[in-house]
Amino acid sequence: MSPLLDRLNKSRARLLAVIEPLTESDLDRPAAGDWTIRQILSHLVASEEDHRRVIEVIVQGETERLPREFALDAHNARRLEELGRLSREALLAALTEQRAQTVKFLESLDEVALERRGPHPALGEMSVGDILRIIALHEGQHLRDIQAAQGL
Repeated sequence: MSPLLDRLNKSRARLLAVIEPLTESDLDRPAAGDWTIRQILSHLVASEEDHRRVIEVIVQGETERLPREFALDAHNARRLEELGRLSREALLAALTEQRAQTVKFLESLDEVALERRGPHPALGEMSVGDILRIIALHEGQHLRDIQAAQGL
């Protein structure tokens, strides 16, 4: 379990190192497609929460609660709309809160739970550990988008 925790912690530390110096107006810089840095960060908040909910359902053995048909772009757009335009401080707080909840949940899992498999709505059959790895990978992908927007 420690390698997963390390991966999540390192991923978040890299993201925070890049975004902490950004100003409120920097967050509205175009970054990926038609998303701004602010929208990417809001997306990371929402997607971490969504991934954790999928994991919880798989661990509880209630995979019938997961959607069988899933439109990722529509889902992401709806989640961004739900969050609205978060301020810099609110984004940093939400990123911190979501990661704290994910770490707390991860620490409650044993090896059997990490290996439990279920249907990720967007990515198909995978283990709980795989989904936790995806959280860090996803964050890394969007970190590169943010760095590119800054010319880094």
